[in-house]
Amino acid sequence: MQQEVSNFFIFKVSKQPIILLDAQFEILKISSYTKNQLFGSPKAPKNLRFEYLVADEDKKRVNRSLSEIKENQESAKIQLRLFYNKELKWVELDWQYIKKEGVVYLLEFGSFINTPEEDEILALETAEALKDTEEIGKMGSWWVNPKTLENHWSEGNFKIWGADSTEAPPPVSSILKKIHPEDADKVLQAIRSVGSKGKSTELNFRMRLDNKEP
Repeated sequence: MQQEVSNFFIFKVSKQPIILLDAQFEILKISSYTKNQLFGSPKAPKNLRFEYLVADEDKKRVNRSLSEIKENQESAKIQLRLFYNKELKWVELDWQYIKKEGVVYLLEFGSFINTPEEDEILALETAEALKDTEEIGKMGSWWVNPKTLENHWSEGNFKIWGADSTEAPPPVSSILKKIHPEDADKVLQAIRSVGSKGKSTELNFRMRLDNKEP
């Protein structure tokens, strides 16, 4: 009874965007308010994929994010533009990974947000372009604060080093141990040199694979 009341409240009463997807990102259920806003009707088209509701500029980024949520079995927030009454509105959707009796679902609880500033939209689009470039070229990006040696990695860099992208990047000291002993000091000096001189540099170095010589 409690679950029935909860489901009624979530999908019948709530005035926030709420959508339930299957593992192929096809819409299974939409809250009544969301259906009226999206389609101007209490009924939603059948066999409708979520990407149909998403602005063209955001489709690829959203599909990639949903795939990562499903693959990593995690929750994540995504900002995107949805068509509401034939108008694009910015929303932030908080996606939850659910697995019940062996079946995978993605459930989102959303909220409307103000249109992001131009630089914020550009940052979203740039991050997506970076992922495409790294995926095609099998590359990665690695940012290091030369003073604190604080590490920041792109998704591609996690793949190169065989690290878990759901966790923080390993510290520089740990990465230096995965570099050939003859090159490790050269890498550290290059990081410090860029920080002190403010000039870019190119550097080739050898990685150790499974703690063996490259």
